[in-house]
Amino acid sequence: MRLLDTHTGHFIEVSDISNIKYAILSHTWDTGGEQTYEEVRNIQIDYPIQRVSSRAKQPSIAWASRAYSRIRRRCCRRSSDRDNEVAVSEDWPSDLWGDHRLAEKIKKSCEVARNHGYRLLWIDSCCINKSSSSELSEAINSMYAWYGHATICYAFLADVPYMFDYSEGSPFRDSRWFKRGWTLQELIAPKHVVFLSKDWRPLGSKGTMAAVVEEITGIDRQVLTHKTSFDTVSVAQRMSWAAKRETTRTEDRAYSLLGIFDLNMPTLYGEGERAFQRLQEEILRRIPDQSLFAWGHVCTWQDPLPVSPTGIHDLPRGFGVDLPQNGSLSKHVTSFFASSPSDFAMSGTVGSMAEDDYLRCVGESDVPHLDYTTTPYGIRSQFLVLPLQAYFPDDEIRAELQRDIDDLSELYLAILRCHTSQLNIGRPNHCLARLCSIVLSPSKGEVVRGREMRLRRRDPYKSTRFEYEIRTFAVLPLTMTKLKDCLHHLRIRSAYMPHPDRTVVSRAPTSFRPYRTFDDPGDLKLSPYTTLVLHAWGYDVEFREPTSGALAFTYSLILRRRQYVLQLNISDFRHLVSLVGGRYVNVAAAWLFTEEEAQHHRLPLSTYQGPVPHGAARYIDDAGFRPIVLRKPNNGLAIVIRLGIEREETSDYSSSYFVHVEVEESDTAHYSSGGSTVDVMPELEEARRLPERYLRLYQRPDT
Repeated sequence: MRLLDTHTGHFIEVSDISNIKYAILSHTWDTGGEQTYEEVRNIQIDYPIQRVSSRAKQPSIAWASRAYSRIRRRCCRRSSDRDNEVAVSEDWPSDLWGDHRLAEKIKKSCEVARNHGYRLLWIDSCCINKSSSSELSEAINSMYAWYGHATICYAFLADVPYMFDYSEGSPFRDSRWFKRGWTLQELIAPKHVVFLSKDWRPLGSKGTMAAVVEEITGIDRQVLTHKTSFDTVSVAQRMSWAAKRETTRTEDRAYSLLGIFDLNMPTLYGEGERAFQRLQEEILRRIPDQSLFAWGHVCTWQDPLPVSPTGIHDLPRGFGVDLPQNGSLSKHVTSFFASSPSDFAMSGTVGSMAEDDYLRCVGESDVPHLDYTTTPYGIRSQFLVLPLQAYFPDDEIRAELQRDIDDLSELYLAILRCHTSQLNIGRPNHCLARLCSIVLSPSKGEVVRGREMRLRRRDPYKSTRFEYEIRTFAVLPLTMTKLKDCLHHLRIRSAYMPHPDRTVVSRAPTSFRPYRTFDDPGDLKLSPYTTLVLHAWGYDVEFREPTSGALAFTYSLILRRRQYVLQLNISDFRHLVSLVGGRYVNVAAAWLFTEEEAQHHRLPLSTYQGPVPHGAARYIDDAGFRPIVLRKPNNGLAIVIRLGIEREETSDYSSSYFVHVEVEESDTAHYSSGGSTVDVMPELEEARRLPERYLRLYQRPDT
């Protein structure tokens, strides 16, 4: 470990930190970069340690120090705390602290530590030689221990003035320091943390401000103050602490958590999100805790699946269930592993379960051990599962589910050894279950993948009969009673959690990636990029905004090229009829005509009336619009339409969007089963069956 001498400003090397006292700095890096090890070394060379006679007058400066070599020997050998105290020395640098090249942050942090009696200080930005990959990897894997062994940690909040206001919205609560990934372990590992304002004055300590810091970070104050061991905190809860934190490098979101889970692993910059996958695999090997799988949308409804497994059909009024199409799920949802700590944002109350509590809940003594085997096909393990079709014996409900998925028998609830404290009074009275599919792969055996479920219930806080609460969940609670009722349906299944697929760089522009919160088109515009490209490909482009009547809330794009005419509509309407009801649906519908056929229609066409669209797609969070495939008239080619939605960068709260459109001609056979059609859009079919006077129920009211 390389430390700074706060008196001389020079580095010293320490091989054993367990017997020395040192301070450590926690800070957020400046956007313009920090002073590096090489830069500080170049400054130090100009200020060699100078020796003077012991009879000479001692300097009047507060940082005069002992011989540099004696400090180094003392710091590297076993000695008592008294021996480690720093006394006035015969050696001092010429004027390093006055050099304008030395960063102010280094000067000030050394000054604070020196004034508090600490001879040695560690700063990550300048004490690590980052040009050495081996030294950087060692530092990352040792970081938690280094902060944990420090006598004191100074947390420098560069954006917080010297004030004692910790109320909601105060600079302290909004400090960038609480939002960075690396500062999580820097907050937890040291026993003593002192917060410093931007002018380097103390604001308080972690101990005295534990309640405030708990509110800001979500970390229990007993953990913050080292009164509770990490072993009592579930994996999911620890992950949730990092859910809203950011790092400059994607890999650091994983590497910054190594100390939180007491793990070591090689650092491989360039692997991207795979670093977090590797971290989770290491956690499985070391920590027997299935809360690692309780990520995503975690349901905390008291009774989310009210259907009785005994076959009683007393469904609560307004209850509904819906399964999103497998193809519409984003890639990370179908994995059993999370893609980043952000996926654990809703897992702060998820706790692990002791084995006796788990057995008591499931009413079963024969449960699989938490054993995971790494294979070329993925991580192999056993899961206690409940078939979803066994849970829903009601024919009507099962028929609705069957409409959404090809084979309902592939769906299971994997019963995890964890619970949420929001639903407990005393001992755990339920288990969390992850919705998943287990399918046979020709090369890998049985593979388990994640799924999601949309649930609807009457909103308990609304009085009108049509006010529903609709949520999408991946993890749901199953009570002891229901688990015991389902006991004879429980199964133990062995399956592989596959390794992540190779990342393929998409040829679509960034703006074609789905916009997660596109639920209100607002002001939709055709992007300039799209217009230029379509013109270059020989299309005449006409973009129409909504008018009234059947074309209300519908944006229409009409393309004419050679001997055919293409119309694309983007519409939204309220869908009240199906089980999942009460939500707004954004739909893209398309027609393809020859020039002669187009003359018989008054363009633009309505999504709801007139000719049935030749193809359609629904906007789905995390997946966007699926490609729409249309058969080109008079030949064997297909027209493939790809859509993307991008918020206009006028402000963070803008309701204006750009629509990006790509039109590609391809072989029909290549897309024979890949396109979206109206067959998979029951909402659109229902809207088209209604008389025109009822369309206002579906269309969004003026605001």
